[in-house]
Amino acid sequence: MTTQHSKMEDDGQHSTLGNLDKLVDEFDLVLRQHGILITPGSELEAACLSITDLSASHRNPLLRNPCRDTRQLYINAFGIWIFLEKIVRLHNKPGFVQFLPHLHLLNKGTVVQNKPLQACEDATNKIFELLFALVLLDIGDDVVLAHPSKGDNPDILATLMGRRWGFECKTVYGKSGKAFFDNLKKGVGQIENSKNAEVGCVVINFRNLIQHEEIWPVKQCPDGILQFGSIKKEGRDLIGLDLNKQVTAKKDSLAKEIGVQEVLAIFSKGKAIPGFLAYCQSAAGLTNSAGIVIPSSILMLILAPFRDLQRYEPVFSEMNEALHERRKS
Repeated sequence: MTTQHSKMEDDGQHSTLGNLDKLVDEFDLVLRQHGILITPGSELEAACLSITDLSASHRNPLLRNPCRDTRQLYINAFGIWIFLEKIVRLHNKPGFVQFLPHLHLLNKGTVVQNKPLQACEDATNKIFELLFALVLLDIGDDVVLAHPSKGDNPDILATLMGRRWGFECKTVYGKSGKAFFDNLKKGVGQIENSKNAEVGCVVINFRNLIQHEEIWPVKQCPDGILQFGSIKKEGRDLIGLDLNKQVTAKKDSLAKEIGVQEVLAIFSKGKAIPGFLAYCQSAAGLTNSAGIVIPSSILMLILAPFRDLQRYEPVFSEMNEALHERRKS
């Protein structure tokens, strides 16, 4: 049972801080067109302001503080970036208007999905559903996102390559195999109970399971200056392999702790594919050929199968292209 993942090079998400500043303005305009104002003091405002802060310090070296841990600014910037790109680019597509109830939640939850949370936040979980629905809106037909207050099953329906897919999005907060299994089992059940889905997959947000500090470490020197960890750009795939190992380890520990047969039993009805799709987002410092460290977003969809799922690879490859902005509509 091998975990499949796509390589991260040739990522479509390249931008300058100036371009991101412009994107924030366009994002704000789109929200205003739909009657949504960015709430002062919200996590959404903080994420947008992180781009403004980084841009200001980039233009004015006097604003830079070598003792400041700027990783959090970049993490916020990368976390909001994916929403900026997709909402600005897709807001005129048919079906986008149904996302409005979720868009209102951007002011109520933690928007960025690339750092861990201490406790479950319902609004944040719904924001993850929005993110995945935006990906599917890019590549699918007749995308339906369940209203956040109704709890219809599954979270998202979309027609992909001629089949009606159902996706149930889960964020795991506990570290135990049981917590993971309970989320997976519930998600599978919600797909199986769907009257409209022909086939489906549980999507698990690994934000609380990824070792983020190991991907982008920092250490403080005796003079108080922070030294940020980095790897060569060619090592980007090594991060991908490491994330792959983390997802595989969680899958294997699940089978060991719960039991292979018990895990496979929850897929016995056959509508939900026997496995899960792991959404992995983090950040790292990559050193280019000139020796310059470039803060970079790490973003992967990793398919973790309990049985052979190769026949579904074209669907997940399309989703990955859309996620990384390599597929422009």
